[in-house]
Amino acid sequence: MSSDSRSDNDYGREVQSLLSWTVRDEVAVSSGIQGLPLSDEDMGRLADAVWSRLDYDFRFTWAPAGVSIGGPQIWSENGQVFARCTACLQRSPGSDERDAAARWHVAHDCPERV
Repeated sequence: MSSDSRSDNDYGREVQSLLSWTVRDEVAVSSGIQGLPLSDEDMGRLADAVWSRLDYDFRFTWAPAGVSIGGPQIWSENGQVFARCTACLQRSPGSDERDAAARWHVAHDCPERV
């Protein structure tokens, strides 16, 4: 990360948050698909245990498959379209259109963009 950007700690905390959510989501999906009788509390504890080990043993960069570093990760959630810059991890406000999310990415003030 560049010296004039957010600190490595800020970036690291955001990556931790994204990965923690991803682990929790995967535990919930897997539990549902496999018909495991796990309560929300049990799934949370299991996800926390997995995430704790990953956080201890590995360093991560947020790099969704198929998205170049610095490019936008674009997704839909609850009828809204969002973009996230993979370089600085800023997230757009929700929009009704994919093109608006992509325009946000081009216009946002990314401290990592050169």
